[in-house]
Amino acid sequence: MFYKVFMDTNIYDGANYSFRNAMFQCLREYATKDELCLVVNSIIEGEVRSHIRDRIKEQITKLNKVVTDRTFTAFKHLAPFMDIIEKKNPDDWIDACDKEFSTLLNDCKAEKISVNGVGVEKIVSDYFIQAPPFEAKKPYEFKDAIAVSSLLLDIHSSLENRKKSENMNMDDLLYCVISNDKGFVAAVNAGLSEAEREYIRIFPELKNFVGYITLMNRQAEFLKAYLLSDCAQDEIVETVRNAIDNTVIDISLESGEFIDEQDIIDVEEISFQPYILGIYEEDGTALSAKVALDVNCVVKVWYKYTDEDNSYWDKEDSTYLWKTEVEKEGRYQVELEVVISINIEGCRVPDDWNVNDDYDYADNVIEFDDYLDVPARLDLDETNLVDEEIVEQTEPFFEYEHDGEVFKEKAVTICPDCGEPIGIQNDGGNGFCINCAYKH
Repeated sequence: MFYKVFMDTNIYDGANYSFRNAMFQCLREYATKDELCLVVNSIIEGEVRSHIRDRIKEQITKLNKVVTDRTFTAFKHLAPFMDIIEKKNPDDWIDACDKEFSTLLNDCKAEKISVNGVGVEKIVSDYFIQAPPFEAKKPYEFKDAIAVSSLLLDIHSSLENRKKSENMNMDDLLYCVISNDKGFVAAVNAGLSEAEREYIRIFPELKNFVGYITLMNRQAEFLKAYLLSDCAQDEIVETVRNAIDNTVIDISLESGEFIDEQDIIDVEEISFQPYILGIYEEDGTALSAKVALDVNCVVKVWYKYTDEDNSYWDKEDSTYLWKTEVEKEGRYQVELEVVISINIEGCRVPDDWNVNDDYDYADNVIEFDDYLDVPARLDLDETNLVDEEIVEQTEPFFEYEHDGEVFKEKAVTICPDCGEPIGIQNDGGNGFCINCAYKH
């Protein structure tokens, strides 16, 4: 799952610009793992920096008034009090906090979205009819209206781009909006379609968002442990077999012969590592999950080809005068990724569960809905060949058609001149092939 997180100005203000507290550190950790990015526009960024400047200046002014009170005159020349009661320069404090804000945006891989293209006519119309974010108590919220419009444009485009992406499923994106401003939230909700709401989550506080992803992660951690337990092995092995059976195999022989027929016989020695791509929920209850399985296995295949070194192709008639067919079974080491969808309504994390405990997962039920994605083709060649054996190799034979039926006839003798097998199609009638008979 990838989270795009938009925070209203009130969330930054409510944290008192403590950009290294536990909540913001959590955002940093997810961004480091490329699972999250902040979203910010010039309205929110400008307001936060403005509020930092105004509030810190106000408080430093109050602090300077206290430390310069004559009550502390006796301490001005006494260590360690000298530094404490020294008059502070507000610009130094403002710069330090402003830089911390910039660092947060950088650490959280902030995506700055534009306010260009916002619907000015719609904003003006909402202003006159007092539609959100314009309210009776806050009738002049043009900044919020522009911020909401900019946010909605990015939501629309983000979801549309995900839908078109060949490498990312729509379900891999969750757009999270964090704001405790009811008018702001109402305006966002009013601008979303029913389809878009499935991929949007709105939280009143940063701690609610962090709690949500922590819960989803705990569910994911439990699910991963379940998939690695004995309870899930048979289902996963069967899922992998079905997925490979429905892909196309491409066998390339080192000798360069073309494969005439091929088939998968078995999939053996299956091992896997699960990765939880997303937990999908409704009203806070996890219902389904998408899981990627990094699979390592041995694919056993049967294939048949024409041995060109022991066959003869007549270019003039575009046919084999005689040929030798070889059937083989080969075992190939294969690595692939299988993405599956599973129903996890019956898989709940016990309150006392710990990943390090020896836990019995038998009471949990997971339904393997289907595999969603598997490589379109598996390339099998000498680089991943484990071993092979010849199942059957024919003697040189001729094919001919009679009354609509195809017959195969073994070559019964060898031309003394050229060494080619002689059959009905190239018998020269004098013990030699048709290419050599005229000489004798």
